[in-house]
Amino acid sequence: AAGATAAASEAAKGPVSNVLMCMNLPKYIDEPQVLRLLAPFGDTKAFNMHKDEKGKSKGTIVFEYDDPEITTGALSSLNGLMLGEIRLLFQRVPPEMAATLLRSTDQAKKMDEAEQAAKKRAEESKRAAIEAKAAEAAAAVIPAPAPVVLAPTEPTPADEAKVEEEAETEAKEEEYEPAADATTVVVLSNVVTDADLASDEAVAAVRAAVSTLVAKCGHFGPSGGVVGMEVPTPSGSSGAGKVFVELTDTGKATKCRDALEQSEYQGRTVEAAFYPYNLYLSKTFDPNDSAAMEEDLD
Repeated sequence: AAGATAAASEAAKGPVSNVLMCMNLPKYIDEPQVLRLLAPFGDTKAFNMHKDEKGKSKGTIVFEYDDPEITTGALSSLNGLMLGEIRLLFQRVPPEMAATLLRSTDQAKKMDEAEQAAKKRAEESKRAAIEAKAAEAAAAVIPAPAPVVLAPTEPTPADEAKVEEEAETEAKEEEYEPAADATTVVVLSNVVTDADLASDEAVAAVRAAVSTLVAKCGHFGPSGGVVGMEVPTPSGSSGAGKVFVELTDTGKATKCRDALEQSEYQGRTVEAAFYPYNLYLSKTFDPNDSAAMEEDLD
């Protein structure tokens, strides 16, 4: 009802665009992280992160969802979202400015693609001409060799085993139905101790061990599905003793959570749960810290 009221109010004010903008995004957030933040509401058909001449973010993004019907609901949910200590501010872009704010990245990309395609065609044409001349010259002095016919060979046991292994890996990597409350981040408890985090080398060993554990228990194949990981240390911030794993999608995160929950690792019972993506992104590893922060802001 609130979304319908907001939509009716916007319609009463006159034409509006479905292009949204945020101007106070932390500059350390990159494009893939922003797109994952926007993804729960739907696919985007246009996205532009404003950057300086060095290619670094200016903290402003402009984007538009594929489905215009979800714009009002997405705006309501995104506006005011806490990212660390920052309350993000989203707004609609005036219709007369929408094309301008989205144009730079899209046009540069199209021009670059067209230029690269033209360059590739020219190189292929030049190479084909050179090869044709070389073939013509060779045919004039060297007779063409007789065609070689290779007899078919039977697959070896090793070949068959490899095919079976690849088929098994592909089957295990099929899509996994995500849980209703799933995020792309899973927090693991009882995996490490203070002794495991005593040095940078020890922390690196923990990262490697957890990546292997996730890939093996989730049957994700060589990729492992892991795109990021945070291992807070006792001398760092809250969350020490836990490992925060970011996976490519909520399906893999659900499979990881289900596979590792109550599993045994080095004599300890692992606890696995989903963790809010915005808290992980802002490196807030204790939800109580976020709650206290929001209470202070209110």
